[in-house]
Amino acid sequence: TARSLAGIDSERSWSIREEFFEKFKDKEGVKEGLAESVAGLDSDKAWELRDKLFEDCPKNVFEGLAGVNSERAWELRETYKDKFPMEVAASLVGINNKKSQNLIKELINNDKGKFGVMAYLMGNDSAEAWQLRDENTGKYLKDMPFAFAIGTSLAGLTSERAEKMREKLKIIADNSDEIIKEKIYKGIAQGLNSNYIYEAIKMNKQYA
Repeated sequence: TARSLAGIDSERSWSIREEFFEKFKDKEGVKEGLAESVAGLDSDKAWELRDKLFEDCPKNVFEGLAGVNSERAWELRETYKDKFPMEVAASLVGINNKKSQNLIKELINNDKGKFGVMAYLMGNDSAEAWQLRDENTGKYLKDMPFAFAIGTSLAGLTSERAEKMREKLKIIADNSDEIIKEKIYKGIAQGLNSNYIYEAIKMNKQYA
């Protein structure tokens, strides 16, 4: 699928994206996958594709903005942070600077933004990241998006603290209703298998 191209900026990858867009753009999920396939990429071609897709799938465009720390990316986030708080927060994966920290502090208090904040923490083993996980797990774990996101935020983490969090999540899951239980376990599984956007950003080394 187009998502498998995430983080790849080669000529071959762009040939595939262009073919997908020309031949299959009207098929279900293709535009969304293409939007996410440019995660970590700040090239002119990546922005041309985002511009083409934004009207039809803006939320996916923000997923594909993960790891991009340019002025243009920040202008887009600032413009749409109130309309798409969850997706804007998630687009900050791989960016750790004053701007991202300030926006995260703003969005963690938004009902939808807080779910995206957990995605932002993906692969982040800092003291600040753990404080956010610890402070918010008990508050929001019964909300379905959060139930999935907290486990996903542990992608790439193998520390003892991460393993303890996974065990804690399993205990909570086993004492929850079936829907929340399934979401928590799916999040844990995705966190163990890593994540294509996280891997794309890591590959491009766009941490700021």
